[in-house]
Amino acid sequence: RLGIEAAWASIAKAFGAAVEEAGFAPAETARIHAGIGLAGIGRKGALEALRAIAHPFASTDFVSDGVGACLGAHSGKDGAIVIAGTGSIGLGFVEGRDLRAGGYGFPISDEGSGADLGLKAVQLALRAHDGRHERTALLAEVMQRFAGDPMEAVAWMD
Repeated sequence: RLGIEAAWASIAKAFGAAVEEAGFAPAETARIHAGIGLAGIGRKGALEALRAIAHPFASTDFVSDGVGACLGAHSGKDGAIVIAGTGSIGLGFVEGRDLRAGGYGFPISDEGSGADLGLKAVQLALRAHDGRHERTALLAEVMQRFAGDPMEAVAWMD
């Protein structure tokens, strides 16, 4: 969770690169209507904070990264997506209904995401270290990351 300022800095950098690659003059930015998809936009205050930032566009519309991906994947028509990256979400737009599974943020949601799988790997590695779970090559590799010391895992977590 890097915050609104960091998110906006990334948007501005990406947009600047896209404008340059497209060969647009900087003055043309004021004619662009920007649709921007961001993770975490549903968090309290995030959308309002983004809307309060001065921008060079004719207008902006902010949606979640999942909504942006689903709209883009299906050109705004009915369809569904599953995203499994750092977080995870299943989203669909079908006959005027919005369908959603997960995507509420780690660690309370986002099952099957990289964050979720990583946490489970560390938890199982610690159990295996204690003798409460079968030791596997993967779990040994996880503990090796912490020099075989559970307190190094605690320090990493902090």
